[in-house]
Amino acid sequence: MPPFPTDKEDAYLCTSLPLPNNPLKLTAVEALARQEIVHHILLFGCSAPAEQARVWNCRMTRACAGGQESVLFGWGKNAPALALPQGVGFAVGPGTATRTVVMQVHYLPIRPAGDTSGVRMTLTSNPVPLSAGTISFASSFTIPPGSPSFLVPNECCYTGFEPVTGFGVRVHTHRLGRSVRLERSAAGGRPAAAGAGAAALAQLDPQQPQGFYSMTPPARILPGDRLRMSCDFNSSLEVGPVSSGHTSADEMCNLYMMVYSQVGSFDTLVLAVGQQVPYFMYCIDNNEYVSVDGAGGLPPSGAHLQPDTSAWAPPQSVRAAEGDALEVEVPVGQVSGVAAGSNGTLWVLHRGARAWDQDTFLGERMADTTPIQGPMVLHLEQDTGKVLRAFGAGTFLMPHMITEDLDGNVWVTDVGLHQAVKFSPDGRKIMELGRRLQPGHDNTTLCKPTHVVVGRDGSIYVADGYCNSRVVRYSPLGQYQREYRLPEGRSALSVPHSLALHECKGLLYVADREGGAVHAFELDTGAVHGSWSLQAHGLPYALTLGPFGTVLALAWDRDGSGATRLVALGHPSTVGATWDVPGAASPHDLALVPAPLAATGAGERRLAMVVAETRPPQEGPSRLHKLVFPPHAASGGDAGPGAGGGHGGGGGGGGHGGHQDQQPPHTAASHANLESLRPLDDTARVGSNTNRSADESQHPQQAAAMNAQKEAVVAAAVGQPVLPGARRSGSSSSNNSGSSSSSSSSSSSSSSSSSSSSSSSSSSSSSSSKVELGMPEVHREYVGTVQHGPSADLQKGLSRMRSTDKEALEGQLRQDRSVAASVGRLLWLGLAVGGAVAGGAFYTMQRVAHWRSHTSYRPVGADGHRV
Repeated sequence: MPPFPTDKEDAYLCTSLPLPNNPLKLTAVEALARQEIVHHILLFGCSAPAEQARVWNCRMTRACAGGQESVLFGWGKNAPALALPQGVGFAVGPGTATRTVVMQVHYLPIRPAGDTSGVRMTLTSNPVPLSAGTISFASSFTIPPGSPSFLVPNECCYTGFEPVTGFGVRVHTHRLGRSVRLERSAAGGRPAAAGAGAAALAQLDPQQPQGFYSMTPPARILPGDRLRMSCDFNSSLEVGPVSSGHTSADEMCNLYMMVYSQVGSFDTLVLAVGQQVPYFMYCIDNNEYVSVDGAGGLPPSGAHLQPDTSAWAPPQSVRAAEGDALEVEVPVGQVSGVAAGSNGTLWVLHRGARAWDQDTFLGERMADTTPIQGPMVLHLEQDTGKVLRAFGAGTFLMPHMITEDLDGNVWVTDVGLHQAVKFSPDGRKIMELGRRLQPGHDNTTLCKPTHVVVGRDGSIYVADGYCNSRVVRYSPLGQYQREYRLPEGRSALSVPHSLALHECKGLLYVADREGGAVHAFELDTGAVHGSWSLQAHGLPYALTLGPFGTVLALAWDRDGSGATRLVALGHPSTVGATWDVPGAASPHDLALVPAPLAATGAGERRLAMVVAETRPPQEGPSRLHKLVFPPHAASGGDAGPGAGGGHGGGGGGGGHGGHQDQQPPHTAASHANLESLRPLDDTARVGSNTNRSADESQHPQQAAAMNAQKEAVVAAAVGQPVLPGARRSGSSSSNNSGSSSSSSSSSSSSSSSSSSSSSSSSSSSSSSSKVELGMPEVHREYVGTVQHGPSADLQKGLSRMRSTDKEALEGQLRQDRSVAASVGRLLWLGLAVGGAVAGGAFYTMQRVAHWRSHTSYRPVGADGHRV
């Protein structure tokens, strides 16, 4: 922090640092500060800083200009340094949403002369396969006095389109916090997936050093998972209520979970590395928020998609496996299905030498019931298209679409067999729905089924199909449960062709292909929640979930211009954004995947889309198109060094920090610039905390306190998460190799902090150590030899540190409580306290009303644009 005197306690100062003009990954951060002086440090990733001044007062103001504000690091209570796992990093620099970093420092006393508190960052120019992100929690609340246990809950739904791994967690409260807990449960009250019930993912003591600690084992977070954190406070010695706020006299309830994509092995053949785009989300008072211009989202409507020319070379033919009846090269024919697989793979379904034309069916039955020779199911490497495995020779008549469920099993629909078939990843048949070669319309038969999706509780949804106008739901064991149809008085579904399951909303989306529409059904009731006409764009052939809960439709203007377009659905009956899909002919299915490392380098991981074609043979071979989305607007492209803002730099938005009166009283700077992703449309059912745990029922004051605070948007945040297998490093240097430019930038930015580092090491052993986050066991093939678990000296050091901190904290707490009790008795004896409280409440309501009338925040998930 550059020189900048303060004249009051609890001052918030911010400064910014433009990043080097080349893509980098942030892999480690070390705080250079002492808890006697600094309450917390937050590091934000921004496209541009909120102010152009070298240092500015950022209490109750935003850190970043515009909508993008990603928490990259947090520190408090002499916590150790943070090193991300090997292969994981935050993308920064050109082509990313982070062109500059802003450091916020909360000083407890008046800033001492000569203070050099700050952070040291380690960056590398080497591409890393996994993009780090954060799910952050914060709550607004009031704690009543005299309560030995007061619970503050906060619950949100994970709205990503692919699983992520939570590997580290950090918590933050002030002096009254006893424990902070994170749980995972099913969405909307439905049962959780096997092995993923309402179990604790982490529970930490907020009075210990507030760094990032490993989640052991790492937590696999699935789309539709509800994440519930809660803080337990002890106000037994308080004589008055304590509210959330930004000073040390207030309280906070914050938790930060660091996440990255799944990594795992594909049997013994190859280690396939998951390659997800970044995921950042805030959970504020039971609502999901995301920065519109933040990382991991879709580009603006109309942005141009470009073909992937890096390494994409899908097969034109495939050889039957050894032992199959036909051990020859089989051409890849009409590609009817494609689905994203786990561990950086794709599942592809093709028809070999068979094509669907006007002579294929006689009514509802196929004219030729000879099985197709050669393997029709291909498992491909996601970046290159290399075949990892193939199966299904002599199994199918007219394969239609393919899906991978959350257990890694594969579902294939066959309109000739009139079945939906479940296979293990190695091709072993597990389950059949419908009767082979028997089209029907009852509870035991299907008729030309088109697509399958599987819920996290194992429920199976089958689109049925070309001669039935319904979607059928089965139990995990394949027992018929119910149907979804359009109500009487409306035209029936005309070829329900594709499905998308949005478990956070509790909705099933159905592509009504020949009806030119998409309909959303409520999972529990079967009622129609909303409909979208896509006639202006084409016929909806395929659906998929996109970033932050967006539902995307692949529309083909089959009977008009022949153009293909990707459409993001907004509120019912509205389209949020569209993108042209160049080069696709007869598109049939799509899969959303991360762009290859070769296309993004060390920069931010972007999205790519794979489109499957079913061209008639006379029009040429069908292809698997792979198209890469451009960076979103906040990424800054290849702008020059000044694009990131900084001290006098060129990034706009200066002056935002002056609007302090636009924030509600209990909103701290770390949450002053959030954009709303969702209140869900039906919050009473799936958008709010409807499943209260047993411990919450023991706190009857909770509901009243939360209702009293519902107009406040949240008290601040400090922090972010650690990892699988912490280990100690005696020096503060990182083992990650960076480019010369990044190294020089890091050294220059931290040279002024070296004195602080040396001084802090004498006062706290933790400040000279670093917690490095190790990879779980499954990462070994990729990263080589990796230590697991904290070393003995680290455990002893943490134990001593925690003991010392606890004694100091307890002494300070006793002193604070004694003073507070004496002052409180005098205050509560005065009749003026009633007027003061009433006047403060009236002023707070005025400020909230003023903030609501001036704020630029808006819901962004509903219209599908720039989420």
